Amino acid sequence: MATINFKHLRYFWAVAKSGSIARASAQLHVTPQSISSQLAELEDALGIGLLRRVGRGLK
Repeated sequence: MATINFKHLRYFWAVAKSGSIARASAQLHVTPQSISSQLAELEDALGIGLLRRVGRGLK
């Protein structure tokens, strides 16, 4: 099992708050790919999907 770190939670919070990986990446000054991979690691560690697509955004 992968470990959960502060970066996973911070990126998840930013995406949940902004509703978009692109907006969260602009706010955090990181690439969208970095956020996507960190979210994937967090979901794998927890064993569940945390976000779902709604239109062009995420909830």
